Amino acid sequence: MSQSHEPLQMKDQPASARPVRSRSPWLFLGLAAGCVAIICLGIAVAGAFVFTSTQSKDCVPATSAQSSAVNPQRHVLFADDFSDTGVWSISSEPDQSIQYLDDGLNMKINLPKSLIISSPNIETYENVHLEVTVTNHNSDPQALFGLFCNQQQDTGALYAFAVAPYGIYSIVRMVPHEWTFLSKDWEISDQIAENRCSYRVAVDCGADGALTLYVDGQRILSVTDTTYTSGSVGLLSWTGSSVDHLDYTFDDFLVTELP
Repeated sequence: MSQSHEPLQMKDQPASARPVRSRSPWLFLGLAAGCVAIICLGIAVAGAFVFTSTQSKDCVPATSAQSSAVNPQRHVLFADDFSDTGVWSISSEPDQSIQYLDDGLNMKINLPKSLIISSPNIETYENVHLEVTVTNHNSDPQALFGLFCNQQQDTGALYAFAVAPYGIYSIVRMVPHEWTFLSKDWEISDQIAENRCSYRVAVDCGADGALTLYVDGQRILSVTDTTYTSGSVGLLSWTGSSVDHLDYTFDDFLVTELP
């Protein structure tokens, strides 16, 4: 059952109730209107985690070959290797930025409770499959990255598909000042390799409202919601109240037509 929340409704748990990896952390966020590439929101994570990074300095990026979700026979609607630096929306603020870097699109956040997004265009897409490779530069393991689809140009509403190196994931319908989980809150999956240096993330946004999240070729979550069946697409990153460092680079973005 989906859950809808107003922004900044936060709930705390005692230390004894803090979740471990086999349980879902509580995460609350609020979406504010009026932003383009950088969106202001409030997020609170109940409980705290301590991690030791296991990332290798010699990271081999995940590729589309690792994603069984992609079908080479599908019609390609848009593809970008980020070698052209004039395609995606960029922004630079003291504590958060979206910039081209080393033939990729780099997103950095150095403060809590922040969401940033970027789009290659305002074209309306319908019934599409999206893929992107995400390289993790020692981000906090709870710092989220992902894709969005069906963004509405008049309201900014969208579907967000989010993943974190700790294995956290969800699909969320976001509208200004309100958000709705389309699954069981934030969950943790053992199918998402913990603290990898690179992930291949893919999503399906079907014209029939079918929404599916894949990570490294594994189907993680499928839901159905018909509120928005077309719109623009793009990339996202965000932090929670106990997360204040995020550094991800996106590459090899692909949009193909679903059957």
